[in-house]
Amino acid sequence: MPLLMSTEALSYRALSSYHGVTAMSQNGTNAHVTMWGNVDGSRVTVTAKTMVAQELCYWPGGGGKLQAGAKAVIGYFLAGSSNGWDPIEMTDEGNGLFTQTVTIGDNRFEEFQIWLDGDRDRALCPGAAHALHGSAVHGPVDCDEGASWMLDSSNPGDRYRVSLKIAGKYRAVTWEKAYTVSEKDEMQLSGSYYLAGDVNGWQPQEMQRSADIPGSFTIEVGPLAPSGGSFVIVRNRDWNQTFHASYHGMDGVDGPAGYDMHIRPFDLCGCKGDIFRIEFQRRIDFGVDEKTIAWEKVSQSLWPKPLR
Repeated sequence: MPLLMSTEALSYRALSSYHGVTAMSQNGTNAHVTMWGNVDGSRVTVTAKTMVAQELCYWPGGGGKLQAGAKAVIGYFLAGSSNGWDPIEMTDEGNGLFTQTVTIGDNRFEEFQIWLDGDRDRALCPGAAHALHGSAVHGPVDCDEGASWMLDSSNPGDRYRVSLKIAGKYRAVTWEKAYTVSEKDEMQLSGSYYLAGDVNGWQPQEMQRSADIPGSFTIEVGPLAPSGGSFVIVRNRDWNQTFHASYHGMDGVDGPAGYDMHIRPFDLCGCKGDIFRIEFQRRIDFGVDEKTIAWEKVSQSLWPKPLR
């Protein structure tokens, strides 16, 4: 077969290199030998080239200016599923850098936007839903019209430092892990849980956290309408973290899931005027996420007659 022989010395960037030789026999036995060699300073003169370092600029450093409506007057606020979408002001680090720490909650992911002056009608958003690290910033727009950045991590309790960088008309959002939770840390549910459904006009109503049973949340709802009632459980008033009835069992719980997905609400089978006590329990540990739900009738009240 053709054989290529080197007729001159080749230049290498490193002082050592690997080479390989493969031999193939007629009866099918193949062999490969990998060799490593280091430069012999007594035979070869090694001269290092002088490198001229240049400043690296990963994104434009200050070109142009933002329009007046695209700049904050009071400050930049981070709002997301980790804090029930209540805006928290970011820390001004100077030179166009604003930071805030986000703790990963029970569902191992959190979504967020950045609101100018804490105004939900002036939200800075990524160009696509669940955008990742380093995504460009769009807006301001109404928070319901814009997408969100998403932080995901291995375990609840991990903390990330979110940064908004502004240079001229250019803006970018990045983050880095600031703390990693370990098995020595006590795993506790960090969020609040709300009930929403026919029983309360689909307005999220906060459930009461039990002081005696970790991970237990309760609420009383009713009186039921003549047609009964249905409901879902929502974490931190974030509809993208909705818990619903399992398709595989009557007493199972699925989620978290986005409410725009195909979900199955829990059904309260009772009579007109019934009042129920609902208990939602969740236990999270490393690799374990157990969710149960139960309810019982506690009393009955007269169903209000319609006004004439």
